[in-house]
Amino acid sequence: MKSRKIITTFLAALCLFLVPCIANAANANATNWRIFCDKESMGQNESATCYLISQITNATDNGKNISAVLVNIQNQGTTTGDAVPSFNTIKVEKTIASAKFNNSLHGSTTNCPQTGNCYDFTSTQGITSNTSDTTLSGRGYTGYTPIGYWKVNFDGSGNTNGSVCATASYIVDGKTTNAVFADNGSCAKITLSNHETATCYYDSSTNKYYGTNGTEVSSDVYNSECQSQVVCGADSLSEADLKKCVCKMQNGKYFGEKGTETTKEEFEKTCVPKTGSFASYAVLAAGALIAISAITVAKKHNRFYKV
Repeated sequence: MKSRKIITTFLAALCLFLVPCIANAANANATNWRIFCDKESMGQNESATCYLISQITNATDNGKNISAVLVNIQNQGTTTGDAVPSFNTIKVEKTIASAKFNNSLHGSTTNCPQTGNCYDFTSTQGITSNTSDTTLSGRGYTGYTPIGYWKVNFDGSGNTNGSVCATASYIVDGKTTNAVFADNGSCAKITLSNHETATCYYDSSTNKYYGTNGTEVSSDVYNSECQSQVVCGADSLSEADLKKCVCKMQNGKYFGEKGTETTKEEFEKTCVPKTGSFASYAVLAAGALIAISAITVAKKHNRFYKV
C-alpha cells in the first residue's frame, strides 16, 4: 500500500515537473511579410537588390522552427535574377510555373502559380530569426529577417515605372501557412531615374555624366556632345554646366569666373587676363628683346671708345 502511494506521488510530481515544459512549447511563426528594395529609383543600366523579409518568432522548447518558405515573384516592367539565400544555412531551388515545389523536406503539395517565378527556400536547421542585416535596420526595418534576395533591373521595354511583387507561404512541422503581408508590403515599386529620360544630364550625387542619348559617358564626351546645349544663365544649372559657362560670352551676355552672369566690366576685369595670357607673355618677350638689344648696343659703344 505504501509503495503504491509512493509511486503515485512520484508520478504526480513528475507530471507537475513536465507540464510547464509542455505548456511553454510553441512552434515558430512569421508575421509582417514584405518585399523591400534597397533602391526606389535607378537607371536603366543599374540594379536594385530586393529582399523578402519577415519578423520571425523562433520556436520555444520542443516546438518546431520554420523548415521552408515558398515564394512566388511577379514582375511588372522589371526582371529578377536568380534568388540568393540570405544565410548559408538556407538553400534555394527554383520551380517553374504550375509545377509542385521541388524540395521534399517540408512535404508540401503546394503548386507554383501559373504566372511568375517560384522559389523554395529550405533549411534543415530551421529558418530562424536573424535581425543583424544593417541594410534593413538602416531603412527602419528593425526586427526583420531577410529570407532571400534578388537583383532587379528594368526590362528594357522603355518603362519608367516598375515593381516586384511576392506571395509566400511557410512550412512548420509539415503544415503550410500563408504569409500575411504588411499593408502595401507585397510589392516594391521602382522608378527609372531622371537621367535615363533626359539628355546631357550631370548627376552630382554620383558624379556621373549622361550624353545626348541618355547613356553614361565620360566627362570629355559629355563636354563634346553637350557644350552647345548648355544655356548659360538658365535656372538650376548643374555644377558641370556652370563650369562650361566660366568666362564665356553667349547671346550678348557675359558670364564670369563662377559661370554666372556678370557685367561686361567685371568680365573684362576677371576673364580677359585669363584668355589673354599669350599677349602678356608676348609683352614680356618683347621687353626682354629690347633689353638684350640695349645691352648689345652699349657693349658696341664701349668697344668704340676703347679703340
